[in-house]
Amino acid sequence: MLKLFGKNVKKKAIDKEAIVVVSKEENSLGIEKLIVSQQKPVVTFHRAKDAVASLREETPAAIILQAELDNGNGYTVCNFCKKNDKLKKIPLVFFSPTVSEMTLLQHARLKTKADAYVLDDDPELLLRALQAAKEVDDKHKPLFFHE
Repeated sequence: MLKLFGKNVKKKAIDKEAIVVVSKEENSLGIEKLIVSQQKPVVTFHRAKDAVASLREETPAAIILQAELDNGNGYTVCNFCKKNDKLKKIPLVFFSPTVSEMTLLQHARLKTKADAYVLDDDPELLLRALQAAKEVDDKHKPLFFHE
């Protein structure tokens, strides 16, 4: 069990393929290893437009998205996902080790907000955030995680 804001949340493995969108390959290695260790497939993208093209075709079980991307930004990808009828209910974790907490809080007030925000790029923390995001309903306030 994971303790989240005083409530117990079941740890649930990622059901199908997870999409990880990060700026550089080294940023994705840890989270990829954790997901693969659960014997779940993962697909990683480093460019926003490649991720969006894939998301138009495939429906993953989960999305982990970095705010700062090469040739685009995570905010645009998040907006695309949350406005798309087939993607909007997919758990989306938005993370950044460099933006301020205030920036993520402002993003969380938008209509097209992520399900969870992580102020770090620690793979364990990202996976915990994803597992927690999968357990809450559509009407929740976004979850925040940081070390």
